[in-house]
Amino acid sequence: MKRAYLSLFIAAALALSACSDNSAKTAAPAEHTTASAQNTNLPTYVVGSELGYMPFEFIGDKGQAVGFEMEVLEEIAKVSGFQLQFINSPRNAIASTLNDGSRQIWASALSINPKRLEQMDMSEPFMDFEAAIAIADTPENANVQTLQDLSGKKIAFNKGGSSNAETIEKLKGEAVPADTFFLALKSVRLGKADAIVGDVRVFQYYKTHENDKIRIISMGQGAKPLGFAVKKGNAELLTKLNSGLAKIKGDGTLDKLVTKWFGENQVASQPAK
Repeated sequence: MKRAYLSLFIAAALALSACSDNSAKTAAPAEHTTASAQNTNLPTYVVGSELGYMPFEFIGDKGQAVGFEMEVLEEIAKVSGFQLQFINSPRNAIASTLNDGSRQIWASALSINPKRLEQMDMSEPFMDFEAAIAIADTPENANVQTLQDLSGKKIAFNKGGSSNAETIEKLKGEAVPADTFFLALKSVRLGKADAIVGDVRVFQYYKTHENDKIRIISMGQGAKPLGFAVKKGNAELLTKLNSGLAKIKGDGTLDKLVTKWFGENQVASQPAK
């Protein structure tokens, strides 16, 4: 299973970037569609998603849309009585495709924030995320327990993230730039860097599924909620999403999906700044 996940990751790696709105988002691969619609008596909603952000959404070995958010939506659809059709779409087209009706839902690691809420409506949160540092769990880094201990350490980062270099400068670390998140992670795996800047949920995924020997330290900036987007004013669909989400939260289904994809929480917290 580990080898299968790794091969999928490498295929999607060049499109990988962080959840943060400050991170660069690459254009989606050639568009393809995966339909889960089977019952013609139920409404079908088209879901837009940039399928290049493992483990939230990515392209499976059969060309299908897979990932944590896909499974969350599928569970919501079951209890709310609708069906889904997933279409790989560039993330910069969220507002336009919702407004023109070609997509009814967007699922692409979208943070719920005031700027986004001006353009679209968003569901209740299904998860949160926060900026973090992953440290290679080696004897040389045994003394690195807090952000302050990263001073002088080699820290890898994806150059596409606009704030990553600034973060490393504040930590007084030695910057090790890379063209993608995957290449930055590779620097840590090869011992060319001591740590890497990224998102706590992504680090949890690799720690759980790829057995990466890392320790995760929160940046202390506070958690940000993630939600699904719909066209502004589409109260009917928003109600269906929120109702279904409440049900899968209540019966433990969402917790099981979180554990499946991200494992147990293994993050050392830092005081909020």
